[in-house]
Amino acid sequence: MFDLFDEYPMLMFALEALIALSLLVFIVFWTASGKKKAARQQSARTTRAATDTPPDATSGNPRQG
Repeated sequence: MFDLFDEYPMLMFALEALIALSLLVFIVFWTASGKKKAARQQSARTTRAATDTPPDATSGNPRQG
């Protein structure tokens, strides 16, 4: 195996570049999926808050405060 690297020294650089590129793509997708998940949760909260009726409107009792 090491004879292969001795015969083709640029193979080591290509392998290192491939590993670095794979790591970069993984990090980008990992962080992008977290932002999408947070955005979905935020939009679900605002949608739920907009469609829910306040508790005091359905009970008929005035809110004390």
